[in-house]
Amino acid sequence: PGNHFSTTLDCDSCHDTLRWSSIRFTHNTGAYPGDHRGNLACNSCHTGNSQTIAWRFAAYKPDCAGCHANDFKAGEHKKVDTPRVLYTVSELRDCAGACHEYTNSSFSTIKKTRTSEHRASGGDF
Repeated sequence: PGNHFSTTLDCDSCHDTLRWSSIRFTHNTGAYPGDHRGNLACNSCHTGNSQTIAWRFAAYKPDCAGCHANDFKAGEHKKVDTPRVLYTVSELRDCAGACHEYTNSSFSTIKKTRTSEHRASGGDF
């Protein structure tokens, strides 16, 4: 149909040619940012109806923040309690990385480690 997703792939790359209605495409490139908890509709990321996506926050691609920078809540991501110092979205652009809370503003002693707090398959977003 005229509103079909624009792509250079063969039909059977995404469709079972017996039914056509179910889509079964699996991303297998390094540019795809991981497996999300649920199956995303193609147009969740491919908003321009194109095989090539336009990242919502291109400065952070291909990390989580490339799509989820607006979901970042600085107040929940503290480095130090006193004086209160917060992480920025740029520092935590890959949410599956390590996040530390330090004992003081010298950032030399880790008080608490939150490794892999968020995962694409975990449903935090």
